[in-house]
Amino acid sequence: MIENNFIIVSLISIFIWIIFRISIIMKNKKVNICREIVLLLFYIYFLWLLLLTIFKGGFITLRNPFKEYMYNEYGLIGIINIVPIKETIVTFMHSEAGAMNSMRNVIGNIIAFVPLGFFISLLFEKFNNYKKVLKVGFLSSLAIEITQLFVGYNVCDIDDIIYNTLGVLVGFICFKTFEMITSKINLKEKIDKIRDFETNNIFKKVIKGILIVSVVILISYMYAFYDQTMPSNLNDKDMAKEAFNCNIDDILQIKEFNENKFYLIRNEFGVEVKQINKFVMDRYVDSRMGYSYIENNKYGYREEWIYENVNSANEDNKMSPIIYGKNKNADKILINIKGEKFEQKINKNDYFMVIYPEMISFNEIELNQIYSDESNENIMSIKFLDDNGKEISTINNLDEIEG
Repeated sequence: MIENNFIIVSLISIFIWIIFRISIIMKNKKVNICREIVLLLFYIYFLWLLLLTIFKGGFITLRNPFKEYMYNEYGLIGIINIVPIKETIVTFMHSEAGAMNSMRNVIGNIIAFVPLGFFISLLFEKFNNYKKVLKVGFLSSLAIEITQLFVGYNVCDIDDIIYNTLGVLVGFICFKTFEMITSKINLKEKIDKIRDFETNNIFKKVIKGILIVSVVILISYMYAFYDQTMPSNLNDKDMAKEAFNCNIDDILQIKEFNENKFYLIRNEFGVEVKQINKFVMDRYVDSRMGYSYIENNKYGYREEWIYENVNSANEDNKMSPIIYGKNKNADKILINIKGEKFEQKINKNDYFMVIYPEMISFNEIELNQIYSDESNENIMSIKFLDDNGKEISTINNLDEIEG
């Protein structure tokens, strides 16, 4: 996963916007300071709205929604809610906390778009009309919701569009109130100096601002791509050093499986597994998978899973176990998955990492057995043996002991 800082992108975009507006002023040899200030505030608001709705947390993260769990599990309805108000009611009725979250979400979605309705009515005279303002608000919210599918971990929600559009209407009402007040105190002429009386197509006007931030995002994401990924011509240890900022001497074992690289790495707390995934253009990226660590010199093992895909209940899920820990006195490990056995030698009194060599399909019933607290030895068993094939019972599952 590649991340980029949207705060930095916003600051660069604002700087470019100011330079762009200065160039227009110099070309036209005239300046309307009040309008330029309002335009700048509008552009800052636009960037803030992107931060609030699309780049939550301040990071730009691109993704493919059709490879996400919610799509695989529920189809389009897992990532797109097209039933108006349903999710709001469900959340509201769930609990007192759910009701508070639902109210916060509704109010937040309305408030976020109030400035849009106000700015549009203020800056463009021909859009000082509730029908046109609602149209702009609806299309803007729709564009944001669709974009959310491909950025971060959001879903497209019809409720958000409804509340956003309502927020734009509230903004329009606020402007009409503001306009009425300024007329009574003889400030309407000053307000008119801010307004554009000619523009019929607002999107032709705002496209320049959108283009600026889009280009900055593209360039910064390309930089982040090459900064956060590693070329395949690096050797495995150098790749780990660059990805995890670790010492090469602390890399205990390296395994390659399913085009990804797995590292058993020692740190100040103990040992842990880290993973580097093959990305695109023959480059690799830190998967940022959170495997549990094992404390220093603690005998035992942990069992984790490597996922190829997580599908709906009608399809099998493909996974493979990764077993790692510290061996005391066994000579080999035996993994039995649904009758298929895999055996690998391990060193005594040393750390080990073993990956079952193929992805295995599991149906929903088998998955429930694997993840339940009940015995699942008929699905998968892990045994430690001596050279004669006798089971060694001194190496325990640390998750079961600590759980």
